[in-house]
Amino acid sequence: MKCNGFTLIEVMLSFFLITMAIATILPIFLFIYQERNTIRQQEEIALYLEQETHRYLVGEDSKPFESFVIEYEGKVLEQEVYRACAEWIADNQREYETCLYAKR
Repeated sequence: MKCNGFTLIEVMLSFFLITMAIATILPIFLFIYQERNTIRQQEEIALYLEQETHRYLVGEDSKPFESFVIEYEGKVLEQEVYRACAEWIADNQREYETCLYAKR
């Protein structure tokens, strides 16, 4: 009788190759996911700083940032130059700082 199925070694080799492919690709996907979240955070903070700068220029009160934890500092420098800076630790565990300047 002739058997047309797979042998145990063929099944184990296939399983091993699939496992190695997943083990290689998974860290790359996790890295890409963290970097995408970091870019999203940078965009959110840039928008927040633009809004705070605009509030300063029109004389409105500042509003707190609520999406995630940042250190925000709005400061008036010489000749009515306003500096809005934010510092935070992103999802990729790196520290970032962004500043915007405006003059009345």
